[in-house]
Amino acid sequence: MNKTEYITGILAINPELGTQEIADRAGCTTALVNHVRRSLVHEVVEPAVVGIISDTHIPFVHPEYLDFCKYTFERFGVTKVVHIGDLVDHHAGSRFASELTAWNIEQELKLTKVELAPWFKAFPEVSLCMGNHDRIPARQAKTVGISQSFMKTFEELYALPVDWVCSRSFNIDGVHFDHGLNSGGMMGAKNTSLKMGCSYVQGHTHMHAGVAYNANVRGETFFGMNVGCGIDQNAYAYNYAKGLRGEMVMGCGIVASGTEAYFIPMK
Repeated sequence: MNKTEYITGILAINPELGTQEIADRAGCTTALVNHVRRSLVHEVVEPAVVGIISDTHIPFVHPEYLDFCKYTFERFGVTKVVHIGDLVDHHAGSRFASELTAWNIEQELKLTKVELAPWFKAFPEVSLCMGNHDRIPARQAKTVGISQSFMKTFEELYALPVDWVCSRSFNIDGVHFDHGLNSGGMMGAKNTSLKMGCSYVQGHTHMHAGVAYNANVRGETFFGMNVGCGIDQNAYAYNYAKGLRGEMVMGCGIVASGTEAYFIPMK
């Protein structure tokens, strides 16, 4: 049960409880409690200005990417933050061979936790689309028959803030957000948007970024956006890409009111 469901349950039993008391019980902010209250009484909620953080692959994130996201989100007046997935890299735990100079799995885990701290401070409330790299420990455990019941969850392993919500996907103002698995190539986001019949945002394919709009016979306009990545492509974790043609496209995304989409390049 996530925090929104927990708060909804408390309000169903005792709707007169104070906001602060509910927040204390749920271990969340009063802002989240008020948001749930408004949704339950069907109040009109203003469309969000969503800031999308692209693939960070911490601890192999570009050293300037956090400041870039903070500056961009402030400039656009972002009211909600989505991380499109691959928050962390798990290079040492991957099924692929690690680089010979790589940190071991414990060293990478400790460094990842250290480098996550400023992101948690900058963005205390985030909707995180779980990426393929985020799920590496769970996938590896499954291959040797270890149930998730014997493991820490991703939230527990990295001590995520209480208002970070993890899910495979989110729908905000009619826009679908997910990491982008099985949506590859230069036109992946546009093609997936067409298949889904709605606006769609993804990451995952580091070498492609941008926005493509589509329209249908009903006069509806929607878009597909890839938000690129925020990685340090000089890190050893990306040696696999050295022989590929093209460079990583760095930047972040903005979606306003569910209808306007912008890819903001970092450089």
